[in-house]
Amino acid sequence: MRGQTWTPAEELLLRELVQQGKQPFEIYNLFREKGIRRTHRAVERKIQESRYRDPQTWRPQIPRSEMPRFNEPLVVTGDALVWADIHAPCHDAGWMDRTANLAIRWGIDNLIIAGDFADFNSFSVFGREAGIDANQELKTLSHLMDALSKTFCVYYFAGNHDTRPVKALKESGLDVRWIIRMFEPKDAELYVSNYFWCELISANECYQIEHPKPTSIHATVVPKKLAEKYGRHIIGAHGHTWGQSIDISGRYWAIDSGVCADPIRMGYIQQCHNTRPEVVQGAVIVRDGIPILLGKENIAFYESMKI
Repeated sequence: MRGQTWTPAEELLLRELVQQGKQPFEIYNLFREKGIRRTHRAVERKIQESRYRDPQTWRPQIPRSEMPRFNEPLVVTGDALVWADIHAPCHDAGWMDRTANLAIRWGIDNLIIAGDFADFNSFSVFGREAGIDANQELKTLSHLMDALSKTFCVYYFAGNHDTRPVKALKESGLDVRWIIRMFEPKDAELYVSNYFWCELISANECYQIEHPKPTSIHATVVPKKLAEKYGRHIIGAHGHTWGQSIDISGRYWAIDSGVCADPIRMGYIQQCHNTRPEVVQGAVIVRDGIPILLGKENIAFYESMKI
C-alpha cells in the first residue's frame, strides 16, 4: 500500500531477508505468506532507500562457514609424564615401569601418550606378511591401557600408527576415538583426541606435546621449528630421536622425547635396514614447568635424588 509507514517489525524482517540474500520478488512473496500487505514496488523502494542510508547493514551477509574450527585440542593442567611411540605390543615394559615409578615417586598423576600408543602392524603390509594378528594386538593394548588407567589420569592423542585401522577402512567414517573404544577399560580416567597434539600447562608454562607429520634424522630440528612457529615449548615425537635444546629465540624448549618401544621388537626396523639413526628410548617429565628429559644414560641420577 503506497505511502503506508513501515512498522519496526516489518523493517526488521525486511533487513533480515535482505541480509540472507533474498531478492525483492522473493521477499514480496514471503510477505504475502505472512499476511504483510506490501507491493513488489514498495519492497524494492524500501530496500533502495535503506541501502542509501546504511549500505553496510542493508546488504547480503557473507555466508558463514559450516566447517568446524579445529581449536579444541586436549588441554592438560599440572605436571605430567610424557611417553611417545610406545608401539604396543612392541613396547618396552621395563623402561615404561622405570619412568612411571619415578613419576609416581614425584607425585605426578598425569600421563600424556604422545601418539603411536598402538603399533597396529596387523593393518600394514608388513604385519600381514608376518602373520601378526589384530586380535592379539588389541588384547595387548587393552591390558596395557587397563594398567595405565589404574595408575594415572591418561591423555592420549593420535599418531600415524594409531590411524592405521582408519586408513584400512577408508570410507567407513571411523576415527581414532572409535578405535580406542575397542580396548578402553571401563570407568577409565582416559581422555582421547583426534588431534596429533595437545597442550600441557605446568606452573604457567605452556607446552605443545606433538606427534608432527615431518621428521628429521637430527634430534630437536623439528621441535625447534615448531617452537619458532607457535611460540611455545615443544615436546616432539614420531622421529624416534632423543635430545633437548632451545629454539632460535632462546625462550622455548625444543625436545625430542625418544620412544617407549623396544626397538628389537620392531621387525620392520630390524629386518629391513635404513640409514636413519638408531631408535633411542626416552621419556619426559614436566615438573613445576621444567622439562626433564629421561634416557637410559641419565635416569639413574634422577632415581637417586631425594624427594
